[in-house]
Amino acid sequence: MSYRIRKKEVPAAALRRILMEELDAARVDLVSAATDAVALHEVRKRIKRMRALLRLCRDGLTAATGVWADTTLRDIGRVLAAHRESDALIEILRHEASAAGSVDLRTLEATVRLHQAARAPLRQREADLVHARRRLGGVRRRLAAIVFREFGRPECRKRLRRAYRRARDQWWLAVSDPTDENLHEWRKLTKILLNQLRLVRPWATTTLPRYRTALAELDERLGQARDSSHLAGILRGVPVAEVSLRYGIGLRARLEQIVDDQLSRAFALGRQLFRFRGKIFVERMLD
Repeated sequence: MSYRIRKKEVPAAALRRILMEELDAARVDLVSAATDAVALHEVRKRIKRMRALLRLCRDGLTAATGVWADTTLRDIGRVLAAHRESDALIEILRHEASAAGSVDLRTLEATVRLHQAARAPLRQREADLVHARRRLGGVRRRLAAIVFREFGRPECRKRLRRAYRRARDQWWLAVSDPTDENLHEWRKLTKILLNQLRLVRPWATTTLPRYRTALAELDERLGQARDSSHLAGILRGVPVAEVSLRYGIGLRARLEQIVDDQLSRAFALGRQLFRFRGKIFVERMLD
């Protein structure tokens, strides 16, 4: 299975193939996601890739079908996001607490789990996963019956210009007003652009792989900043998180340091990645 258009494939048929493969793989991963954090993370990544694909080939679908599929996948992703967030916060907590020399990890984990329980009750996780699998099956059945209209480089160029302009505009907004909401939206639009560039690798210039790698780094840094900021907020005022450890500061302060560092690096990357006009960007990326 490959998330890209192959060189000798008809683009419309390739996008349909990729979409079906991602839907099938996501439904398989959901079977073990109740106890496997990695599997749940993979499901959410697949949903994001499918949404990026649907936006890229929107001209090849009827408006009603495209909007319905994108909205359904968005809603599924939101339900799974709360469960994935709990897994991610515990993972960061364990890593940073260990690095800082914390010995009271049980108290910290209990605090995080209690905070997250309001959003994603553990007892609800399995039911949400079953429901998500059923809804993905419905998406697959509907899209499997549709023939995608022809999709070529002109449509691809138009969609990539749009994705790039939206990510660039959101970067400017995040720089001028770095709220959690603006930063999160910037990351979402960056991920859409990244996934769309992954799809069109056969049409790429030699510049595109380097650009894609930098986008992936930006996505990772923004994700780490967001999770660390959320975790620091949960731990604010928890005594054991304020005790000075290996870094000479408490765990909560250490997490805030990570946020500042990751955002500083993300903004520096943004200056490199979003300095073009949309037309120039596409000319640099595609043959």
